[in-house]
Formats: sequence, C-alpha cells, structure tokens
Amino acid sequence: RVLTGLSESERPDWEVLHLFNNRGRHWREVVLWMNLYGYSVRLVSHAQWVDRVFDRGAAPGGLFGYRRFFGAGKRVANPAPYQIYLEHAQGRVLNETTKAVLASLDIVVPPLTAELLELYFAHYVNVGVLPPTQRLCTAARRQNVGDAILREAIEPSLRSRGLELLSLRERPLTSTNGIFNEIYAVRFGPMMGLRRFEVGVGGSGQAGPRALDLILKSKPADSHMQDLLVQVATLCDSTLGAHFHAFKGDLGLAGCHERELAIYELPEPELQRLLPKLSGTYRDTDRGIWALAMDYLPEAASVDVAAGAGSWTPRRIGKVVTELATAHAVWFRRDKALGHLPWLTAPVSTVRMIEMSPLWRALAVYSSHFFDSWLDEPILALQHTFIESLGDWWPALRGLPQTLIHNDFNPRNFAMRRRPEGPQLCVFDWELATVGVPQHDLAELLCFVLPPSCNLATLTDLLGVHRLALERVTGEHLDEAQWLQGFVLSLRYLALQRLPLYTLNHRFKRQEFLPGVIRNWGTLYALGSELWRRSAKEARRQTAQQDQYRDAEQVFGPNP
Repeated sequence: RVLTGLSESERPDWEVLHLFNNRGRHWREVVLWMNLYGYSVRLVSHAQWVDRVFDRGAAPGGLFGYRRFFGAGKRVANPAPYQIYLEHAQGRVLNETTKAVLASLDIVVPPLTAELLELYFAHYVNVGVLPPTQRLCTAARRQNVGDAILREAIEPSLRSRGLELLSLRERPLTSTNGIFNEIYAVRFGPMMGLRRFEVGVGGSGQAGPRALDLILKSKPADSHMQDLLVQVATLCDSTLGAHFHAFKGDLGLAGCHERELAIYELPEPELQRLLPKLSGTYRDTDRGIWALAMDYLPEAASVDVAAGAGSWTPRRIGKVVTELATAHAVWFRRDKALGHLPWLTAPVSTVRMIEMSPLWRALAVYSSHFFDSWLDEPILALQHTFIESLGDWWPALRGLPQTLIHNDFNPRNFAMRRRPEGPQLCVFDWELATVGVPQHDLAELLCFVLPPSCNLATLTDLLGVHRLALERVTGEHLDEAQWLQGFVLSLRYLALQRLPLYTLNHRFKRQEFLPGVIRNWGTLYALGSELWRRSAKEARRQTAQQDQYRDAEQVFGPNP
C-alpha cells in the first residue's frame, strides 16, 4: 500500500523514508508464542548456549563456522563480535517524516500481532519445515467466530430498544498494554482476546442508521487461565512452575471468566457509572467462551503507562481516588452480602497464605533478579521478613473493613473519560476483583503514579483524600491509624504477589513501566511505614493520657 500510494502521489523526486513498525516486538515474545502453540523452545543464557553448541562437540549443520562470531572458546576476547548487532548497540532511526507521509496517504501501520506469526508458521507447516499443531488457526476463521459472538451478545439489548443490527465491520485495535489478552488468542484459539467493531444499527423509530464503536472481549474458563499462568511460570523457571501448579487455585483467577461479566451486570448505579457502557454479554459453557461487548474508550487507547509518573500531580491523583471511593462505598462493610455472590471467591485464609510460603519464596527469589537492578537496596530480605511474619500481619489485614476492590487498579485498566461536566473515571478489566481493603487499590495505583517529589506530607494528603471521600459517601468515620495500617499491609501483599508476578511477563515482553513501579513501591513503603509508626506512637500517647485521667477520677472523682 505504501509503494503504490507513493507512486500515485506527487512526492518529491528524492525522498528518504524509513518504513518500520514503531511498536516492535521482542524476540522473547516469539519464544513464548512458539511454546504456547506447541513448539517447545527453551530460553538459556548465552554461556549455556555456547557450551551446548560449540563446547560439547561439533556444532549442528553449518553453524560451526560461526564459532568465533559468537565468542565461543577461551581465546576469544569479550565482547563477542555478534554483540554489535544487538539492540542496545544499535543507533535509533527516526521516521517522523515517514509517519507524516503515511498519514497523508491515509495508511495506518498495523500492529505486529499473533496473526502475523500464524501466517509465517502456517507457511512453515505447509512446506514441511515444521510439524503442524492443533493451535494454529487462520485469520478468516477468527473473523467469522468473532462476528457470531458479537451478534449473539448485543442483539437482545438491541431488540429491547426497538433496534436491529444492520452491519458489522472490524476496526484496528492498537492497544498493547497487556500481554495476556493476546496470549488468550494464541493459546486458546480464534475466539479469545480483544477486538474492536463498528456496528451499524437502526430501527423504525430512529432518524436513520447510526454506528456503535464496540469492544468485544472474549475469555476462556478460569481453569484454562490458571494452566496458562502455570505454563508461563514454568517457562521462566521449572521450580517456580511447580509451585504455581500446586497453588494455582489461590492466585485470584478462580471464577474470573464469570466475574467480570457479573460485575458489569450488577444493578448498582454508582458502580455502573464508572464502567464502560455494556451492550451485552455472552456465555457458552459448551464451547467454553465468556464474552462481553462494551463501548470502545478512545481515551484508554492513548494511555502510555511506560511514560512514568511525571505527569501525575497530586490533584490529578486526588480526582481518581475520589471517584474510586464511590465504587468502594457500594459494598463497604457488606461482608455477608459479598459472601453470597457466587462469582466472588473468598479471600485466602491465614492458614492457606502460610501454606503458600514456598511459592512466595520462589517468586521473591525469581523476581529479585530484576528488582535488584532497579533498587538502591534489594528487597529480597524484606520480602522474606513479610513471609515469615504472615501469621501476624495477614489476619490483621483481613480484620480491617472490607469491600469489593478492583485488585488490578492502575493506569493500564482505567482512563479518564471525557464528559461535558469534566473528566470522569472509567474502570475496566475486572477479572481479578475480590474482597479486600480499599487501601489495596490505592496502594497499587500509587506504585504506578507516585509523583517524583513525594514526601511524608504529600502521601498524608493522598491517603487522606481517599479516606475522607469514602467517609463522605458512606457516612462512616474511618480511623486514621487503621487506614495507615491497611495501606502499609497492602504494600506488603503487593510485594509478595502482584509485583513479582509482573516479572513473569517481563521475561518475555518488556514491561517498560515496571522499574518505576518497583522504585515507587520502595518509596511508598518507607514513607508509609514512617507514618504508621508515628500514628501508633500518637495512639499510645493518647491511650496513656486516657489511663491517667481514669486513675485521677478514681482518686479525686470526675472532673466537674
């Protein structure tokens, strides 16, 4: 399209263009993709690879001639010649002029998706280079299945409003925030993942046809999701994978296929106000497909989580957490009601958390290989302290006031929706929602958006905004010391589970936001712990003062 478009346009006689994809994919993603499709490929270090290829005998095929190129052998000095071709040694080529030319030709560079790899590997299978696997599928089949699911999801809602579906057209979806949505499509076939559609609707009472811009989100059953997580963990480290297999039902994925659909269907206006508008849901237990159709949110597509926290001012964060408090207020202290929701799994008990200690230790050790390069002081020892003291702080966390929390609350999963009255919070991706303290969502958010200049006063203000907003909505007084306790203990839990889990993805697809998130966690834990210590000291002082008053009353009588 570029070549033919240029030939038909009045371009300069001599013009240099650099046509490449600005959203490149790392080769480790290809390794993950191949494993998920049934081709077993292991990641090993350069030294291990050299040893196996060159030092354990003759190199396979014609590779032996490249021995010096890869630095094999003791006589070859480092760095090895091949390293000058690696990404970090290459200069960056800019293509701003090319982008402008493409825009003038109305050409959008498509994202590099699994469909492109399917095209390549289907060819390799057809010519006999690779054996076929059951998971390879075609883009055409993907198109037809997605259309059928979307129709079944939205037609009941359309009929109830006197409308009918006139047309369906798939549109490009360029969001690359998550890796697992694409993995669904790779691992489980053409029906899973995120897709965007332009839907034409009309009816007798309408002035004319109109178009809806919808996202279709399809997912498999929770058991498949758990097995996928185990497989990815095993590819990272076999011992870690064994621990994930042993505790896969306790990592928050149980019931996730039904949970998000059920949350969108809840008759809770204050919660629905913060969600994308739902157009319909779809459940097919025979084929193992759960899906929902919702409004496309253009503001979400422009979110760049890797841009860092520099653009997040305390005022902007305050706007987000104030609106988040309205969602937390819906189920605040309604423990019995939450327990009756069949799609919401019970929180992990203290006994089970302690039983999971081998997993927490293995995850801490694995993630330390990444965390240590991002922090001034390693947190592995601190993580081990958290694990050893689970019996003390986990029941304390579970004993604080609970509610329905998002449990994955960060800029990857929300956007500020444009409204005439001003920006409004819109939260999506509720698969991991659970029962917990509201401070957990706040703690995770601040790990992503903490202002660089944050100090004790700034953190005190941010914690106060969330607590006071929840007080206003619920009409309940929330103890400040307890609030600080819940915040710090939530940070401990994030350090054991959520943050180390990101490194599994990072192994295959660089999570550009992760170094900043880990550094922010360190700042938050230091500041939060100091605030908690000061609060506890003040509480002890007040208790001692009250004891003195009671002793005086016993001697002198009540103060008139």
